[in-house]
Amino acid sequence: MKFPEVVINKAQNLIDQYGNRIAYLGDSNGQHVFQFELPNNQENGFPIVYLLDSTSDNVEVVDGMRAFEILKPLYD
Repeated sequence: MKFPEVVINKAQNLIDQYGNRIAYLGDSNGQHVFQFELPNNQENGFPIVYLLDSTSDNVEVVDGMRAFEILKPLYD
């Protein structure tokens, strides 16, 4: 899948460090959900989630506990 350029731009710092490790997870409340997947050997805290509103091409970067709230229904 070709990822939207606006999502890649928001994740560019992580892509530069770890490579393109963006995964599309599906839709949540009318937004497309993407997650940056850090390498397995990388210690990390909260997941990094990108919410794309396809009607406006606006991307919101979410981390912290809210990221878990967004991801949980997608993995259930």
